[in-house]
Amino acid sequence: MDVPCCTALNPIRETKVNDGERLTFEKSMLQPAVAMKVGVLFSGGPAPGGHAFLYGLGKALFEIHDKIELLGFLEGAKGLIGCNFMKLDMKTLAAYESLGGFHLLGTSRKKIEDPDDFAKIEEVILKLGLSAIVFVGGDDTHTNAYHLGKYLEKKMLPTTIVAAPKTIDGDVKSQDIKQSFGFDTATRVYSELIGNLGTDLLSTKKYWHFVRLMGRKASHVTLECALQTEPNLALISEEVEREKMTLNSLVDHIVELVIERKKVKKPYGLVLIPEGLIEFIPEMKELLGELNRLLAAGKDAASLSEKSRAVFDLLPPAFQRELQSERDSHGNIGLSHIKTEELLKEIVMERLTREGQNGEISILGHFYGYEGRCSPPSDFDRIYCTNLGRVAAALVYHRKSLTVAALDRLEESPVNWQPVGAFMEKAMGVEMRSGKEKRVVQKALVDLKGKPFQHFASKRKQARLADRYSAPGPMQLGFFSKVQITKTLELELQ
Repeated sequence: MDVPCCTALNPIRETKVNDGERLTFEKSMLQPAVAMKVGVLFSGGPAPGGHAFLYGLGKALFEIHDKIELLGFLEGAKGLIGCNFMKLDMKTLAAYESLGGFHLLGTSRKKIEDPDDFAKIEEVILKLGLSAIVFVGGDDTHTNAYHLGKYLEKKMLPTTIVAAPKTIDGDVKSQDIKQSFGFDTATRVYSELIGNLGTDLLSTKKYWHFVRLMGRKASHVTLECALQTEPNLALISEEVEREKMTLNSLVDHIVELVIERKKVKKPYGLVLIPEGLIEFIPEMKELLGELNRLLAAGKDAASLSEKSRAVFDLLPPAFQRELQSERDSHGNIGLSHIKTEELLKEIVMERLTREGQNGEISILGHFYGYEGRCSPPSDFDRIYCTNLGRVAAALVYHRKSLTVAALDRLEESPVNWQPVGAFMEKAMGVEMRSGKEKRVVQKALVDLKGKPFQHFASKRKQARLADRYSAPGPMQLGFFSKVQITKTLELELQ
């Protein structure tokens, strides 16, 4: 079945770019295109729709000129730096178009940071004669692309650098970039699983389910899943930080809910927990920072300040050990490995036992992450990515470097979507990286004044004692005439 394409880029060579706060396209026959070589790579964790993006990019480029070569660099930036690639043709792209994963090219989290990396990429560009490179990834990938583009400008190399917004976390978004690809599919996969738990609760009337959801720092995934499934409680990291909640107050909040429901003969419930929660609890953030400094100096928790020690002592022994042993590639505590749902489960059960309220209460922990990021794409992500690929091809064709492929009017039929080129510069900010200030593409956190959160907040009081669990069920694929968007996007576009 053919994926619907926005008519503004049909055919691709009959377009003109309008400059302004963002790039937009309109019909206007231009001069014939010349043959060129275009590189493309995946970077970071997989997200559903990556292969559909490659298909859309390749199809559009080959429409522009049948002599264009599309080179896929293997294992992300590793392949670009090492000149390891494969030539892509439509037969190969069509075979992978509807599949999840990034396995056609592979991916990695290799960053482009060292001067040697830039020099090697320059050599690859000159060796292959690359006219453009398309980076498919999240905020770190876009940061890499931005700095490479600036490096090439200084070297007076005309290679166009274009990016595509990929991350299931949903934190690559702006006024111009409405949604990152993969977010739609992943949240539907997680919501199906969460909805199944809700149905089980209605059936058995037992168990509390604490569900941690992938999403690094931002809570977009948790918020969207809450909008889809209506749990009894969903913690939003950004709100926890705003309210300056302590670990104790967070536990109090959950314990109160458990006791409230138990009093009305409901010793069961559903709680959603964002992966990045720990970092947003101010006292935990302070503790983690202090621990990082101590461990880097060869010391341990015994040297903690009195304030941080008090927080550390609240943690179960297993988590105390975990905080002192799990390290990431930068030598910091590996927060993604910390099972926050188990941490809260242990502390909540300990509190309930102390208060004599643990009877009939049993808590089960779950983590949903990898199940969603390589799923076959939803109808929305498949169409969205195919069209994002076409937008990226148009940006390459018009040599609009340091731009991100985007689409507007997503609430309308895909044929009416508006292709957009977002300027990377607008998303740049300054953050501390490895002890130094660096210009980076900033993550978009949940807007607590935005419509999605406000809608969620307006309903959560009733959800505490109600059993309104919604079970969206499995994704239905192939219904291109009735494409659904996420609840978050629907509310934002109202």
